[in-house]
Formats: sequence, structure tokens, C-alpha cells
Amino acid sequence: MKTILVFKYSKEIVEKQIPDKIDLQINEWRPSLINYIPPNSPNSYFVFWIFHFLHIFKNREYCAYSISGNDSQIASLVCVPAVYLWSFMERTDIQIKNVYTNESNRGKGFAKYLINHLLKSNLKTGRDVWYITSSENIISQKLCTSMGFVYQGTYTKSSIFCIVKIGKLNI
Repeated sequence: MKTILVFKYSKEIVEKQIPDKIDLQINEWRPSLINYIPPNSPNSYFVFWIFHFLHIFKNREYCAYSISGNDSQIASLVCVPAVYLWSFMERTDIQIKNVYTNESNRGKGFAKYLINHLLKSNLKTGRDVWYITSSENIISQKLCTSMGFVYQGTYTKSSIFCIVKIGKLNI
């Protein structure tokens, strides 16, 4: 069994300003008939492509953002719409997944820059943004809390089919 920690973006927390210090391009990825796996994502994300095209996701906000430079990906994240698996998410909610920064660029603020870009450019009134990470990923937990996400509770995940049992979720 794997323990998943759930965080929710708090609009009440003063947003930390991430300086526009980088002079690199932010790329937006959207699923298409021939482009079905976001940058730096495992092949298992093919399932999300199916969810998107079969309208299993509760909204149409499946996308990814990445920063590239010198012909390589520096950092990326995936924005996944609400799905039946997470019953606490409303129809318009999204979650941030698969935040990645290549090793030589870690600790330089690229992941924060992408999260900040997502929050500024995609939040609609009333939409909540969730950040779900494993209990072992301390770096990911520190990243999301530094960006204004607040711990909401835990889930325990069992089986390869992602059957989720409620742990202690205080929402």
C-alpha cells in the first residue's frame, strides 16, 4: 500500500512572488490524436489520454507545461482534471501531477515558476487546485507548501488499478 498526501491551494495565503528571472520559453502541451503523453511523463499517462478523449475527466483542462532550453526539457508539470477517483474534487477542479526538473537544474526555482504560471494563467473563479504526492516525496511536499498549498489529509492506495481507500482526509 502506498500513502498519498493531499494538498489544496489556499488563496488566503499570500502568494510568493516568483521573479520572472528566467528567459526561457514556457511550452503548453495539450493531448491530440498523435500526441498522447506529456513531456517527462511515464507511458502510464496514456490512460489519461484515454480519459480525456472519452470524457471520463470531469472537465477539459488536461494539459502540461514545460520549460525548455538548449534543445532539452528543463522542467515540466502535468495538470489533470478531476476524475471519479478523487471524490473530494469538484467538476472544475484540477490537480498538479508529475512535477519534474532535470537534475542539473534542481533547486533553481523552475518548478515554482511553472506552478506559479499555472496558478496565474488557469485559475477560474471557484476552481480549486490540488497537489497530490506520495508520503515519501519530501521535496515535493516542501515545494507545494512553499507555493501556498495546505495539507488536507491522506489516502492509502492499493493495487495497480489505483483503488483508493479513504485514510483520514479532513476536507
